[in-house]
Amino acid sequence: MADQPQIGSNSGKPSPRGVPLWVALAALLGLAVVAGGVLVFLMRQASNDKAKLEAKMAAWQLEQGKVEIAKQKAEEQAKLAVARSRQTDALAQVRQATNVIGQLLKGLQELDRDATSLRTSDAGKQAARFPDLVVLARRLYDVDLKAIAPQSTAISKLEGERRLENQLVTSAGTAFEPDATFTTTAQSDTLWANQELARIQQIRSVLTTLISEAKIKIPPSDSTGTITLEAAIAALNQSDAAARERAIVAKTTDANATANTVVAAAEAEKILKEAKAKADAIVAEANAQVAKQAQEAKVREAQLQIDASKANVAVERAAEEAKKVQLRARLTDPSVLSQLAPFTTPGYLQMDGRNSYEKRPLSYSGLLQHGALSQDDAGLTRLFRVLVNGNDKVRPRSRFSVGWKSNTEEHERVVAIQRLLIELGPTMVEQGLLDP
Repeated sequence: MADQPQIGSNSGKPSPRGVPLWVALAALLGLAVVAGGVLVFLMRQASNDKAKLEAKMAAWQLEQGKVEIAKQKAEEQAKLAVARSRQTDALAQVRQATNVIGQLLKGLQELDRDATSLRTSDAGKQAARFPDLVVLARRLYDVDLKAIAPQSTAISKLEGERRLENQLVTSAGTAFEPDATFTTTAQSDTLWANQELARIQQIRSVLTTLISEAKIKIPPSDSTGTITLEAAIAALNQSDAAARERAIVAKTTDANATANTVVAAAEAEKILKEAKAKADAIVAEANAQVAKQAQEAKVREAQLQIDASKANVAVERAAEEAKKVQLRARLTDPSVLSQLAPFTTPGYLQMDGRNSYEKRPLSYSGLLQHGALSQDDAGLTRLFRVLVNGNDKVRPRSRFSVGWKSNTEEHERVVAIQRLLIELGPTMVEQGLLDP
């Protein structure tokens, strides 16, 4: 009994169980620290991802900006290329117009100088010795020279083209695109200047004819050659005016004589037959009316003769011009040009067997002198040799057989070419297709 435990002693209490409080608190604190670290890590990771995303977005936007800039530059370059092309085309046409108008202005100045000089020069005095040349000179000064454009117009157009050229040169390299005004103005001025140059050339030929004919013609024995062409034209005008005045006086005298006769007859009739005064007055009035009608009939007849003469001259000129137009039209026919190509094609070998300095068509006068246009067998043979001349390496050569004369088709070809040269030769010289 001594070994049993005693009631109430410490040895009888049960021992405590579970995790101590301080351990649990320590564990919770550790978990909190870990959770905080994880949270910090996650926040830093999110921040890094956001920065990377923002960096990528910034890079993408920068790249898009570069693409847009490149696109704008490409568009600007395209616009510049189009503008430069149009500037170049417009500038070429404007400069062409400037050159042609400059040539025209120079031609007008030289023509004015030469025409003015001829009025009083020795060459003009020589022409003044021949009435027909004085008439030609008067038409030159009173009609032909007044029909061409004045120098002031050429200067105005030239200055206008230079302004356009300066604007184009100043705008070179920019996006400026010249409108249609530049080209239409340049083309219109070029056409106008070329037409005026052609007129100047025609007037030049008249001046040349005056001077050359004055040297060729034999002067009258009573001609001294001291009067100027200007004075000769003035004298011709005075002579024509005097002739017109004499014609007027002659017509007036005839009318007065007729009127006097009528009046005298009426007066005599009145004296003899006073009783018939009223009838005599009617007769006198009737006679005067008849005389007036007769006079008017003479005037009308004279005017009709003048008009008929002018009409005949106009018809002759129109017929001549129509013929020239037909000949020029034939020179636009491809088949005709093809047959004449061995003569019109510029080359070095000429009719005298020599080579020219630059390529030129064959000479029309050379063909005549060579006998190639003689309408006989010898002329055909000479023309055939020109057509097939192997020494000419530039112009196209016609092909014929050795027996071309006995070959009807080839013989007729040579004849047809010769006839074309005879018919169209002078017109071809005028058009510049053959040398004179």
